[in-house]
Amino acid sequence: MSARDQAWLDEMADAERHEQLARAATSAMEEYGAGAARLASSTVEGRTRDGWVVVKVDGTGEVHQVTLRPEAVTRYSPSALGKVVTHTLRTAQLRAREAFEREVAKLSEPPALAESDELLRRARLD
Repeated sequence: MSARDQAWLDEMADAERHEQLARAATSAMEEYGAGAARLASSTVEGRTRDGWVVVKVDGTGEVHQVTLRPEAVTRYSPSALGKVVTHTLRTAQLRAREAFEREVAKLSEPPALAESDELLRRARLD
């Protein structure tokens, strides 16, 4: 077999490997995106020490529920209640965001993405 024929065969094998990697990387990204979306929709509950204010937020910070017990409305002044609700929401949002980031970090980068990134890096250098 001539060197030219061998070069053509090598090029075809590389093209097939690139196609396989592209399919694997696309699939991995879809799985990663679905996992991240699932984690972002997970809710975290926050509450005051007395339990009079309870909130639920998700990993994006969206507020899903605010519950005020009757004691919160009758025992806090309006401005104090506003501060307590705001503080409870903000604390829950921070916890939810930290939990989201921690869990997303566990969704490790699939090998196909790492290999695909390496091939792209090498192609840019050529």
